[in-house]
Amino acid sequence: MTQKTRTVLIIDDSPEDRELYRRYLKRDREYSYTFLEAGLGKKGLELWLQQPDAVLLDYRLPDIDGVEFLRQLQPSSPQLRFPVIMVTGQGNEETAVEAMKAGAQDYLVKEQITPQRLQQAVNATIATVQLHSQIQLRMEREQLISEITRKIYQTTDLQEILQTIVTQTRLFLKVDRVFIYRFQPDFSGIITVESVGSDWLPLLNIQVNDQYFMETRGEDYRLGRIQVVADIHTGGLTQCHVDLLVKFQIRANLVVAILHQETLWGLLVANQCCSTRQWQPFEIDLLQELTSLVGIGLQQAALYQATQSLQESLQREKAIAAVIQRMRQTLDMETIFQATTAELRQFMKCDRVVVYQFNADWSGQFVAESAGEGWTALMQPETNNSDGTQFVNESRCNVITTMLRGTPEPVVDSYLQETKGGIYNQGINCRVTEDIYQAGFTPCYIDLLEQLEIRAYIIVPIFCGSQLWGLLAIYQNLEPRAWSEVEINTVVQIAIQLGVALQQAQLLQETQQQAIQLQEAAYAAQAANRAKSKFLANMSHELRTPLNGIMGYAQILQRDSNTTVKQQEDLQIIYNCSQHLLTLINDILSLSKIEANKIEIHPQTFDFKPFLQDSTAIFILKAKQKFINFTYHPLTELPKKVYADEKRLRQILINLLSNAIKFTDRGSVSLKVGVIATTDRDFKNVNNQQESPSNHPSSPRHHTSQKIRFLIEDTGCGISPEELEKIFLPFEQVGNISRQTEGTGLGLTITQKLIFLMGSEIFVESTPGVGSKFWFDLDLPVSSDLTELILKPNNTILGYEGKKQKILVVDDRSENRSVLVNLLKPLGFELGEAADGQAALETALEFKPDLILSDLVMPRMDGFGMIRKLRQLPLFQSITIIAVSASVFNEDRQKCLELGYSDFLAKPIQAPELLEKIKSYLNLSWIYEPEFSGENVRKAVATSSQSMVMPPREELLVLYQAAKSCYVEDVDREINRLQQLEPEYSSFVAMVVELSNDFEYEAIVKLVDRYYHGV
Repeated sequence: MTQKTRTVLIIDDSPEDRELYRRYLKRDREYSYTFLEAGLGKKGLELWLQQPDAVLLDYRLPDIDGVEFLRQLQPSSPQLRFPVIMVTGQGNEETAVEAMKAGAQDYLVKEQITPQRLQQAVNATIATVQLHSQIQLRMEREQLISEITRKIYQTTDLQEILQTIVTQTRLFLKVDRVFIYRFQPDFSGIITVESVGSDWLPLLNIQVNDQYFMETRGEDYRLGRIQVVADIHTGGLTQCHVDLLVKFQIRANLVVAILHQETLWGLLVANQCCSTRQWQPFEIDLLQELTSLVGIGLQQAALYQATQSLQESLQREKAIAAVIQRMRQTLDMETIFQATTAELRQFMKCDRVVVYQFNADWSGQFVAESAGEGWTALMQPETNNSDGTQFVNESRCNVITTMLRGTPEPVVDSYLQETKGGIYNQGINCRVTEDIYQAGFTPCYIDLLEQLEIRAYIIVPIFCGSQLWGLLAIYQNLEPRAWSEVEINTVVQIAIQLGVALQQAQLLQETQQQAIQLQEAAYAAQAANRAKSKFLANMSHELRTPLNGIMGYAQILQRDSNTTVKQQEDLQIIYNCSQHLLTLINDILSLSKIEANKIEIHPQTFDFKPFLQDSTAIFILKAKQKFINFTYHPLTELPKKVYADEKRLRQILINLLSNAIKFTDRGSVSLKVGVIATTDRDFKNVNNQQESPSNHPSSPRHHTSQKIRFLIEDTGCGISPEELEKIFLPFEQVGNISRQTEGTGLGLTITQKLIFLMGSEIFVESTPGVGSKFWFDLDLPVSSDLTELILKPNNTILGYEGKKQKILVVDDRSENRSVLVNLLKPLGFELGEAADGQAALETALEFKPDLILSDLVMPRMDGFGMIRKLRQLPLFQSITIIAVSASVFNEDRQKCLELGYSDFLAKPIQAPELLEKIKSYLNLSWIYEPEFSGENVRKAVATSSQSMVMPPREELLVLYQAAKSCYVEDVDREINRLQQLEPEYSSFVAMVVELSNDFEYEAIVKLVDRYYHGV
């Protein structure tokens, strides 16, 4: 295997030390090294310009010290991180801090340098600086994309956008030239924009007739081809292509297609002219992303061009928009009509505009009019004048009727009334007359039009929905007029908008009535939701309070060594039944999470066989109560430990088994579990969205996965085919009505959701009168037996190390206080008690506890009032105070944390969770019942020596020395290195990680001794 080469600059006035460093680094089997050396700091500054990968810098130099050397690097390198390791003969913390502040990555004392330590320091330093460079590069790239995106949205000038892209890209990539090549219709092309260094030939506006593109029309580029050429002379290009690139002074080439609406528009090209260049993946990705931005710019420019072409049309439509805008400012139709007739007459530059409305019997009346000065109005203010005027609407004399001025009486048009709207109700969208004398009208009709001074007109129907509502009429008086197409369309459009306004006014009236009804319904729904939430909160609180006592004392009695095996079994059944009841409560509370899609999966490693036995124990009793059989059958050898969400898997099995027993009155119910497939692979993701085992502290990267089938069978009443489609819907309960009252109707809904989140689906087969089968398959990673055997101590806690800790328990119910006191007192804690918040304040001042466990709902002063008071006292501002409550809603938890509680525990209290939090907050080390001594560790290793692959002895020397000396940082660094070795060492590494997390360095030493020293 070819070794990677690194360059190391050694600056030290001692030749012997320089020789020693060279020898140490040459032992590195992964890398080969070249060395630059200097005995003085100033010489080292000159060699720094050759950009070494790492620098070993002596702190004491004859001319300048190491810190001054780093300060002089600052002007030449804008970054604050240098791959420099400071080395000194006599080190102290002050010197180390000074070196780190000046920019060094590490600090080594010469007497403590070993080959492994030096190699580790160099590797870590180079990795850190490289990571910093990558982050800096990523930030600069994001800034570049952001600047270009901002430019695209700030301007519609395509040329300016493209020029910004090529200029910024050349500066970012530090290449000699970047340009955009645009294809012509015949697939010749031209270089439209360019950014080029001053030393190279400009190519802007050069026409290129590339025969390849003209023949293939660039189809391969349109389909995603990217040309990456590090050297045109060795890149496999045709000679004619090479000649063309040489002509343009191109030595290395990177070409990405620019698509516009799936059409090949052009190319984005980056050139290195001065030398060859190995294009990096991030550079290729950047050009691809930039071509997408070019596509956006092209689309924006096309839209702008289309907008410009419509500008003239928009100007003509401006008046229409103004009229429509006036309409939309109000839904008062009288205001709309008055504004519309005035705006339309001004735009049309005509003499009169009127709106005529039909009545239910097809008579009608004018409802709006705008007339120029000097013209007789068809609508007059109400006066005693009874002079008549005539409404001109049709070309037949016998349809003209008289309308009295100033009266609200309707116009009676016999023609329109008899024909129910005439031609306007028969699909004619307008009637246009340019000159009444050229239209072939009858003499009587012409006489009438002359009396009204009408020479030309446009009449358009107004429809409200599909119903003819009225007419919009435009009159030109005394002279003919050639109505343009735009004018006619304008009147038609405005008539349509009037119809829309009428419809909206009608809908508004209906909507207002509906809004009142909806508001009343909303108030009722809100009240119902509040009642539901209050009920759920109260129900949860009231049920969890007695459960806290039941489950708490079940856990306390289980810890009593004087209980018999039978009593332990009975206590376990009590605990399991309580857990089942708690699960039912949580099912109901999960409703809100189901609706918000907030159910999550939290996998962990647990004992699989005891889990199955505990999960099924309560159903043996339930089955006996119904005089049916319940059996649990392992179909195959099951793994001892699996990695999954234990709580959710238990919830699934309880839901399915509860349903099976509920709907079975004779025969049997069975749970069958078996492995149906095994795979050995690296896990990158588990259960769709949760962390992978490789990221979990107790799970190695490399796992054996077993697909395990869970099958629940019953001989119950069965489910009909039509009911099968509804069983997974919320609150849907099928079957006999009497059975439906036994559950919430949420069990199968929650079950289906949880199985989906765990990466699987549930299947069901059922025959009415025969029985049902429910099954699902889960891919579960299987944990190493050796790891679990050594890493998991006996979970029986006897006490803790260190001084006696005081805990104050605050709860208004004595049974709840009793649970906590009897659980914690045997472990060596000194317990204090208080029955409410006020008593807690007084007791805390006298008792001075190290930790407080407090209920929330209490008489006199509740937990919220207590925390406010306590946090105001200097003595209790930093003390750990944990809320212990039967209220489990998120808002309660959030309120607790906001007011100053350190954490939250839900009732019923789970002893492991409580003890874990106490251990964490009080920084305790538990004393376990002695079971896994050092001798037992060696025995466990001995029994599993054939199942765990150990790294070579030389790979473990540094780990062994670091663990023996209790060097925390060195152990962690060595673990990180071992994780990068062969995957077959994953079980060993996982075991060392767990031991290191618990600072069990002696166990690490014994483990290595067992394999390599025979201890």
